[in-house]
Amino acid sequence: MKHSTKVGWLLITLALILGAFLLAGRSSLADQPRDKGLVLGDHGKRLIRYEGNAEHVTVPTGVVTVEKKAFKGTSVQRVDFASTVTDMGSGVFSGCKDLEQVTLGNVEAIPADTFSDCESLSDVTIPGTVKEIGSNAFSGCKSLGSVSLPEAITNIDYETAFQDCKKLNAVSISNNSFYSTEDGSLFNASGTRLLKVPEGKKAISLKKGVTAIGTGAFSGNQKIKQVVLPGTVDTVEDEAFGHSGVETLNVPESVTQFGRQSKWKPETIYGYGGSEAESFASQANVKFVDLKAESQLDETYDTGEDDEDVDARMYPDDPEDSDDPDDPGDTEDPDNPDEPDDPEDPDDEDEPGPDDPAEAHMEDPAGYDDDDDEDEEYVEVNATDDNGASTKKQNQTSRKPASRTTTTRRRSGGTTVRTSQRSKDATPKTADIHIDPRYILCLVLLVGGAYVVISSQWRGIRLVKKGWEKNQKQWEDEEE
Repeated sequence: MKHSTKVGWLLITLALILGAFLLAGRSSLADQPRDKGLVLGDHGKRLIRYEGNAEHVTVPTGVVTVEKKAFKGTSVQRVDFASTVTDMGSGVFSGCKDLEQVTLGNVEAIPADTFSDCESLSDVTIPGTVKEIGSNAFSGCKSLGSVSLPEAITNIDYETAFQDCKKLNAVSISNNSFYSTEDGSLFNASGTRLLKVPEGKKAISLKKGVTAIGTGAFSGNQKIKQVVLPGTVDTVEDEAFGHSGVETLNVPESVTQFGRQSKWKPETIYGYGGSEAESFASQANVKFVDLKAESQLDETYDTGEDDEDVDARMYPDDPEDSDDPDDPGDTEDPDNPDEPDDPEDPDDEDEPGPDDPAEAHMEDPAGYDDDDDEDEEYVEVNATDDNGASTKKQNQTSRKPASRTTTTRRRSGGTTVRTSQRSKDATPKTADIHIDPRYILCLVLLVGGAYVVISSQWRGIRLVKKGWEKNQKQWEDEEE
């Protein structure tokens, strides 16, 4: 046997031995008792899938990676990852409609679709190691009430991560270099750009300093009916109010850019004549009220108030507008004995009637829906530090929603500030693809050995054929 042929057969033998070893290893793992329903791989370092029917599942110590869709569509109600788990693929719990509680070990990312359509999920402990949250990670989690994000977060696909979470009313984060929160809503780190308002939030108060309303900020929220933009806002980005339920919008004179908005048609936009707000209202065929035109105010409000009284009512928290009980122009002066009684108001508070447009467009948004007075269950998603200590206690008690008020402030000064927009966040990388390099080595050895053997044999066949043809020619010559 030629030397090259020996080398080829040696390579093939090595490939077969290594392949048999790997298959034996997988077979031994597969033959392990499955009373817990966990299918493991790579000597217990990977959780491939769950095939059991238990309500409470604990992923054992030693597992490092949870493969994509490992629990998809199962009937588990609670899952606890060991602290050794640091990586998981996309859609691990997607479609687990009975899942209520999860602890995630020390994973570094919550990839796309991890908890999509987990309708019963009410308690998720997000570890302090999590840096990224992917697209649709919590979409369709209709039982989530609040989310507490860890300090390590650097990237959130905020436009879709919490999509269709109808009870989510607050997101919180602190000491973070990329994001901040205010009044339960998500902002950029400096707090100048509003990124996302939770879909379950019923009222919002934007403070001075906000300069931009980001793309998709109010998308999906059908509960907030009235929004007052502070005087520092200069940009309303495309689709900022698209697919929202906002009916009344107060736009300050500082807004110089008002982007397109699809699937949104408010009842009234209050602003200033000749502004971007008026231009948008005209194009969208929406009623526009000019706050600057005195004649328009008098005709619309019909309250007999001058500009200062209108401002005092529209901006009740302005420290410059003090409540002077001796002010003869104060229509709500409790010390005025000559004030006529309102026959329709049993409390005689001298409040404008329900049909008064001036009060109607500034009324508390929390009172727009009487159906929301029923008991609602509020739950929280807790973050933990690196030592596993919880930083926020969960609250699963049933209670009435707290009353809400809307705080608005006047713009002071004429300076507007523009901020650069942060680029769209990328979906974090996951462990979706995992190929054992030992299998690749087996394949290379097998193919290489086969090639060497076949090449060597082919050369031998050609030599034999050539010798046969030479001998045949000699025989023919001898016969002649």
